[in-house]
Amino acid sequence: MRKHSRKYRRTRRRQKGGNPKKCVFIDNKPGLGLGNQLFIYAAGLLVKNHAHKELCMFPQLDNKHSPKDYRYLFKDAMKVERTPEMLERLHASVKVHENRNDLQHGPWNVKEIPTEPNDITLKEDGLYQNYEMIKSVVPRIRKSLIEDLNSHYKSLHVAPRSAFMHVRRGDLKHTNEEVKPEYLHEALKRFEVPQIKKIYIIVADYELEWSKSQDFKTTKEIEWFSDPDELKALYIMSKCKAGGIISPSTFSTWGAILGPDTNPESIIIYPKVWSDHYSEHMSFPSRWIPL
Repeated sequence: MRKHSRKYRRTRRRQKGGNPKKCVFIDNKPGLGLGNQLFIYAAGLLVKNHAHKELCMFPQLDNKHSPKDYRYLFKDAMKVERTPEMLERLHASVKVHENRNDLQHGPWNVKEIPTEPNDITLKEDGLYQNYEMIKSVVPRIRKSLIEDLNSHYKSLHVAPRSAFMHVRRGDLKHTNEEVKPEYLHEALKRFEVPQIKKIYIIVADYELEWSKSQDFKTTKEIEWFSDPDELKALYIMSKCKAGGIISPSTFSTWGAILGPDTNPESIIIYPKVWSDHYSEHMSFPSRWIPL
């Protein structure tokens, strides 16, 4: 009988859904887009490093923006499937942050996480949207994502000295989190600086007509970008080193983190009032401009 190597046996166990090492499970609630997935992945990396366990991600259910399984982007996590064995481990795991009601944006301390030898699971409806908490792992995530985006879209030209404005209403339409036209108009005025030559206005195709009807005024060259491939939009934002205007959106928050935030001279603007419920708990890089 052939004797297989330890690495081979470990790989086979993983392929069958098993994993000999204890996990930090990420099992997101349904409906989360890529921006939210990235914040939760960042929280998972912190917990993984603290608890010395494997980071294990179940597939995202019902991403309302894209049907793609983006787990291949999360290089420090192992993909696991909803097999009976893995679901049994998930149900038996220690649930962390279960009693926290403020993990949409509120701060948290990784030292709260137990390190005993058990599987643990991040809060299912915790979004972990707080830059101050996850900033230590941002460089690693940024490096990995940019490598993937550059590999996929290297033939897509983005003009130098460019900035982006992300216009998002979508599922926020008619809520207190819908982006306000007056915010976008005022933010554009901040881009009237020599270092910005061109502005990409990034918007979903079903909102392109509304966005163009706002008659945005600027002396800069404008290019409208609307594409169902949200990774392509993320790539555009990552190349806009001169600045970014963020809607109330974790997606364009990450666009700014990947692109203009790497340039200390860039102008990055975000809504001061993100929502009535969460704004007071939110955290952004200190040099970003609330408006």
